[in-house]
Amino acid sequence: MPHHLPTETGDYKNRQTVLVFEESLPSHIPSDAILFNRRYSTPNCITRNCYFHENRARGVICNSGGCLIEGNRFYHNQHAAIHLTADMETAWGEGFGARNVIVRNNTIDSPNCCGAYNGAALLVAAGVYGSATHYPLLENLLLENNRFQETTGPVILAMSFQNLVVRNNTVINKGKPPIALKMRGGIYAELGRGLWVESNTWTTQKDFVQPNLSYDPDSTPKVVCRGNQLKN
Repeated sequence: MPHHLPTETGDYKNRQTVLVFEESLPSHIPSDAILFNRRYSTPNCITRNCYFHENRARGVICNSGGCLIEGNRFYHNQHAAIHLTADMETAWGEGFGARNVIVRNNTIDSPNCCGAYNGAALLVAAGVYGSATHYPLLENLLLENNRFQETTGPVILAMSFQNLVVRNNTVINKGKPPIALKMRGGIYAELGRGLWVESNTWTTQKDFVQPNLSYDPDSTPKVVCRGNQLKN
């Protein structure tokens, strides 16, 4: 027999909507459960050879599956140049989460001039009711052959992910940005599983804080770092 899950519509008139399921639901559903209907989505998008510059907030927000972001130029975006995300809040929801996404051959120059999200140039993070989640809403992500230069904070800040590959990217920080935050040019990860950082090259002034890979070992198992090079 179908189960009924009543939810308030939020129109302040105490009305309810009843969702009828064809199959039985688990015996216990937590009050903060999130329900996805993947029939409604925007998968298989290609963002190629575009120029995103001097704009408010992020350059590209990707919160769906099977997307390709390649050959674009990002310059002086207010926040992260690229944000791979899923956003579920009490006021709205945006996307089921970036999955099977490729980000390659992009140039990201002077991103995140206001230092949002610790100044990340490329942000991999999902918001659930205002907090990060250990559930891997973002999975199977490949970031390769991109060029980052004059970053404010870390090149990549990653959370709520599974299987993230960062390889063959170039990072150049030779100038002093308006805001220089901790982990500038580095990579930071937590609340994830499966991170590969391979064959990337960093060029940084000797008198600057040198970039590194930082991660929380308690919440981020299976990390591989090899074949990377630092130049001064």
